Amino acid sequence: MTQPDNAALPGPLAPGDPRHDLGLGRLVCIRASRAAYWIIAVVLTLVSLGTGLGAVARALAPRPNYVASAVGMAFFIGLSAIVYLCVRQGRTTVRFYELGVAKYIGRKPRTVIAWVEASELTYKVIKQSFEGIPVGTSVSIQIKTDDKRKVSFSGNHKTKVKSKKLFGPKEVVRIDELDFIRDLVSESVADRLGDKLLARETIPWGGVGYISDQGFTPRRGKYKGELVPFQEIDRESANEGVFSLYRAGDDRPFVSVQMAAPNFWPGVALLHRMIGVSAPEGSEKLGVEEGARAN
Repeated sequence: MTQPDNAALPGPLAPGDPRHDLGLGRLVCIRASRAAYWIIAVVLTLVSLGTGLGAVARALAPRPNYVASAVGMAFFIGLSAIVYLCVRQGRTTVRFYELGVAKYIGRKPRTVIAWVEASELTYKVIKQSFEGIPVGTSVSIQIKTDDKRKVSFSGNHKTKVKSKKLFGPKEVVRIDELDFIRDLVSESVADRLGDKLLARETIPWGGVGYISDQGFTPRRGKYKGELVPFQEIDRESANEGVFSLYRAGDDRPFVSVQMAAPNFWPGVALLHRMIGVSAPEGSEKLGVEEGARAN
């Protein structure tokens, strides 16, 4: 499991801090995408004021144009609604804790999800480039529950460049706390999925097949509709946002899935558990390489 930089984590909450009431443990990080929304809100406010004043001027002119005035007022109302949404989003923060997540608007928590309540995780890390030159990495995380609660965040994925060389390759080490959160949620959702396996239910995964208590059944490919026992899954790979599993004796993967698919990470955690339990003692454990986790 990815571990956060403990030195970067906030200290204990002060007595009386309202976040104590959430019961979600220690705060790991606070994320927000405020700047862009505030810029959009300011620009649209100026445009809407100009549109509204223009509509009023047309209505009060010596030869009023009521149609143009009505259209202008409609634009003013529409732009004002968008400004309101931008301001609301600009005041939104997502606070990730060791035991759950809370979405705040201003100082009030609007949506709270404990990890034990989570039923679905979608986690995407996308490397961005311009004409072949890396310009950054974005991250998107969405957590859902069975009762339709949802918390999501999209923004920059924190990275740290280890090499200070001007030219040549640079080693980039991911230190984003959301990687740690991804693993926490994955393990919790995998617990719930494991309970379904104990009840002899099959679990759809990534749109490519089904996990059962005996193995994996792909929906397409060489083994379409055929159960591949966990004991026969001996290798895995991840490249360019695609994760693949291999059956013993095969050179090609028998199933490949997009790593940005809903519940991809919990599904991997569950598969690793089941394969580990089924594997002979002393065999090598499977694990997604950290360097392959970016889509």
